[in-house]
Amino acid sequence: MTGQSGTGATRRKGTGFPKAIYLPRMIGLGSLSLGIGAALLQRHAGWWLYALLVAFGAVWPQVACAWAVRSEKPVAAEYINLRLDALFCGFWAAAMGFNAVPTLLMGTVLLMDNTTVGGLRLLWHTIGAAAFGICAGLLITGTQTCLISAMYVRVASLPFLLFYPVVIGVLMYRNSMRVQAEKSKLRERTERDGLSGLYSRDFWESRLAERFELCRREGRPAALVVFDIDHFKEINDQYGHLRGDETIRELGQAVLAQLRGGEIAARIGGDEFGILLPGDDGSGAAAMVARIQAALAERRFAHDGVSYALTMSFGVAALAPEMASPRDWMHGADEALYAAKRGGRNKLEIFDTTKKTSS
Repeated sequence: MTGQSGTGATRRKGTGFPKAIYLPRMIGLGSLSLGIGAALLQRHAGWWLYALLVAFGAVWPQVACAWAVRSEKPVAAEYINLRLDALFCGFWAAAMGFNAVPTLLMGTVLLMDNTTVGGLRLLWHTIGAAAFGICAGLLITGTQTCLISAMYVRVASLPFLLFYPVVIGVLMYRNSMRVQAEKSKLRERTERDGLSGLYSRDFWESRLAERFELCRREGRPAALVVFDIDHFKEINDQYGHLRGDETIRELGQAVLAQLRGGEIAARIGGDEFGILLPGDDGSGAAAMVARIQAALAERRFAHDGVSYALTMSFGVAALAPEMASPRDWMHGADEALYAAKRGGRNKLEIFDTTKKTSS
């Protein structure tokens, strides 16, 4: 049972490729069949070739997709389908006497599409399969050529020229948008802390370094706020780690709601957080802290019917000329935070380069 379940998951996971090929194949071969049919008419081909052409344009795309989707290895099966496409196209090139317009359209698009999908390796396989199809077509239908395309052959080839490039363009656009969305999601996962919803430590450190260099170079003010939850260990011990995680999640939402334009908040440790305030010399940090404290005062944290208050200690450090690195800046904010905790917690301390810390 386990093996069957794993196989089903693998099959479902690999079906995206043949499903993506289905629409271009259906529209491409269906519209291309009109030009091939007109070329067969110009050559006075037998009726059975027209019946075979209907199967090629209308039935083969359905069969190819269904077979690949149901295959144990859908991607490998679809690559076989692409080689079969080339073989069939080679056959039709010979069957219509290498009629110039549909043959050139078919060959150009076939080689271009297969190279785009599978690279040079598939290109060589495509050429080999097409050559085999040409040989089979010459043996079955004869070697009579009909190189010059009649006007009705050119007209019959127009739907392929009009519709197929549009379909490919739309699909490429949609694929590009999907890739961009996936990249955005991946970037979001790497930049954001999954529990609090705030930025991650790595992102915080990179932005902190960028802001430090910018402010030092251009003389702009900036301030850091570092804070942590008072007695967070007791919350974990009394209510459990799941409740502790939920506390961090709710706190992250409360902090995000208080941010203003350009301000960045991050979770930089287990229960330690930071806020970067660009353009602030430290005077605005108290207002930021007051907003967070007010938000926490309005929010009641509860577990199994028992509610508890959440308080935090804050340390603030404005960027000063004496700070030679982002680490020094962060160290100043940490010093102020430790002073707040030594002073009884649930308070704000501001780092002072002359007095180290002051209330």
